[in-house]
Formats: sequence, C-alpha cells, structure tokens
Amino acid sequence: EAIAYYMDPRNYLNEKYIFAFETLGYSENQNTNVISSIIGSQNFWPSVYDYYKRVDAILDSKGNVSDDIVDASVKVGISAVHVASRIKQEISGLQIGDSRIGGNFSYNGENYSNYYNFFNIKSRCSNCSSIYAGYAFERSWNTPYKGIYGGASFMYDGYISLNQDT
Repeated sequence: EAIAYYMDPRNYLNEKYIFAFETLGYSENQNTNVISSIIGSQNFWPSVYDYYKRVDAILDSKGNVSDDIVDASVKVGISAVHVASRIKQEISGLQIGDSRIGGNFSYNGENYSNYYNFFNIKSRCSNCSSIYAGYAFERSWNTPYKGIYGGASFMYDGYISLNQDT
C-alpha cells in the first residue's frame, strides 16, 4: 500500500507537493519575468545590488537578481525556477545587513563584508561569526552574481549531475 501511494502521481497534485517531479535541469522557457515573480518581493535586493552600481563593479553581473539567476542557470545547466525558489526558501525574510547577503562578519579575527551565500551553504570554519558568509569567503563569492553562480554550481555538482534531478 505504501509503495502504491508514493508511486501514484495524483497524490502529488496539491500545493505542497506539485514540484516533486519537476525536472531541475535547464529549460529555455524560464525567463526573467518568471524569476522576478518568484524572487522579487524581498526588500533587500536593491541594497544588495546598489553597492555594485555605485562603484561600477558589477563585473559579470547583469545588474539585477532575476537576470543574474537566469544567466547563471544557463551557464551551469540548472533550472532557473529551481535556483530562484531555493534562494527564496533559504533567505526569505532576511534583514538588510545580514552577512549572507553582503553584511559584515568576522573570519579568523578579521572583519569582512560583501560576500554572498544566498543558499545557506555552511562552512566548516569554527572561528567565523557566520558559517554561511565564511563559505562564501572561502570560495571568493564577493559579488551577488558569484554567490548565485556558485550556489547553482553547488546544487548542480552535488545533486543534479548525479541524477538527483527532480
């Protein structure tokens, strides 16, 4: 009975489980409008990108979170909807200045800012004020784009490329 229940796709046609069978590989029909509808409601995005607009240091960024998610997803080969949904799930409700979105943190006794771990991936650093910002620091995710691209690559390499793609 248990196997029959879990194998019957009709049991997943509800608001909680509808995405259980969504393919997490890249799909061309995922554009910035779709991504904006998922991610755009957080009040901290303008401040995350404001610093880079002021110093003209966007580098490889497209200049806003939706464009950066789509661009990184194309390059990594992962679903942009999955990336946006994961970011929203992991950092929804953060306050401006949180270390995961570029705020201050200490690492080995030094103070840093402008490192981005939108996926809450944890560092093994025992002397970090933020294990999440420590992970971004260890990987040089010092722009929002690098944080998005790095997190998408982490998900792809650790799960999707290993056929854990739904």
